[in-house]
Amino acid sequence: DDDFVEHEDVEPEAPEELGEGSLDSPELGYEELVRRNVELFMASSQKFAQETE
Repeated sequence: DDDFVEHEDVEPEAPEELGEGSLDSPELGYEELVRRNVELFMASSQKFAQETE
């Protein structure tokens, strides 16, 4: 039971990190998620470009 209660405490924060948590402005969370993915993609693309030159 204690483990389940602790898990409940942690859960509300997880969706926000995924960009789906804030029901007030889901678009904002989605845009933030996309922005992070784009930045990550750009970084890995540049790294790949440097490795293949």
